[in-house]
Amino acid sequence: MKKLIFILGILLYAGSAFSQFDLVITKQNTLNTLQFVPRIGKNLILTTTPGQDSSTMITDLSPLLGVDSILGNLEIRNTALTTLAGLEHIEMIVDLSISDNLLLKDASNLKIPQSIKNIYIYDNPKLEVISGFTNVKLFENMEVVGNNGLKTIDLSFDNRYASDSGEFRMQFFGNDSLENLTIRDSSLACNMIIIDSNRALDHIHVSTGRDSILQFVARGNSSLTKITGFQDIKWIAVAFIYDSPLLRKLCVIQQALNNQGILNLKLRNNGSGANTEAEVLNTDCSDINTGIGEVNGFEALALYP
Repeated sequence: MKKLIFILGILLYAGSAFSQFDLVITKQNTLNTLQFVPRIGKNLILTTTPGQDSSTMITDLSPLLGVDSILGNLEIRNTALTTLAGLEHIEMIVDLSISDNLLLKDASNLKIPQSIKNIYIYDNPKLEVISGFTNVKLFENMEVVGNNGLKTIDLSFDNRYASDSGEFRMQFFGNDSLENLTIRDSSLACNMIIIDSNRALDHIHVSTGRDSILQFVARGNSSLTKITGFQDIKWIAVAFIYDSPLLRKLCVIQQALNNQGILNLKLRNNGSGANTEAEVLNTDCSDINTGIGEVNGFEALALYP
């Protein structure tokens, strides 16, 4: 066994011929052999084969605590995991994909690699909470899609800095039970945010340390009642907010309208109070904490179906 671990470690660490192939692991006892491997040569795929004995499935990521880098993608698909604990010591991954894990419930206080390009969290039906990300320093894209049991997303990117592309995109789509979505970034916030068709979503809060966002889209969130934050934003190149019939206050843009900071404003299919410029300006926002709801201006804002 020790010889097997040693050979596997050399192959993975060297990353030469072995790095041309995906490393696919379907059993927990095989994953356990990676505990002494500091570096994995290319893509690591953790999954399950059809008809596999449930007693052999992957249930624990702690063997990855000894891994400091994966020179490819990490895909966690259709495992028996209930938590993602075990990823916190990995410093670099290209892409992280977490999908179709039927028992996964907890992704709270998630610590993922400091350097990562894309994060995909798809179709984990029992996942209830996604939070954390405070250790991330560099990444470009995040998609959270179709996690039907997901109720809360609370993300904090306190240490993030700009990627070479300058882009930082986030998309949240079709998470039917999602009620609260919070994005905090005291250093450099996302410049593209798309929040689409989350039917139970009540509150969106975006707190950012930057002064501009290229694109903000909130559409088809039929239970949405509040959008807060954007306290340091001076302009948004494109923004769409529509099909939110319970959304009656848009105090986040009232200050911008008062300052004539919006060049293009279109409001449709929201609740009374959020469908025309006059309605927004006449809204009583005295009950809103201006420290989290004040916006200094937008370059362009469009809200329509």
